[in-house]
Amino acid sequence: LISQRRYSEALETCKQNGIENSKVKNIINQRLSDGLDFLSKEKYKDAIDIFIELIGVVKPSIIISLLSEKKYHTLLIDYLIAIHKKGFSDSLHTRLLFSLFIQCNEMDKLSMFIEDV
Repeated sequence: LISQRRYSEALETCKQNGIENSKVKNIINQRLSDGLDFLSKEKYKDAIDIFIELIGVVKPSIIISLLSEKKYHTLLIDYLIAIHKKGFSDSLHTRLLFSLFIQCNEMDKLSMFIEDV
């Protein structure tokens, strides 16, 4: 599961079988660190891919706070769309997403999002 980056399932398997999950948590933390590193190096595609990969095992509020600067708002839109698609969003995420669609003038992404929902 870890090699397939199915961290949520790996954690659940550990829990169900009474297996120590520190190795899985360490890998998750390392991936988050990798995402931050890519973000600081302006490798935005790599960073957002990692943040999306970590949906379900890293609280959305952590990623949202990392992407809160205006220069990252397009990335934040992509992340918020992903948490919606994966079922990890709430009404606050939806409000933020729609606000960002408007602020960033991302009407094409808004249209695609509405079509997907």
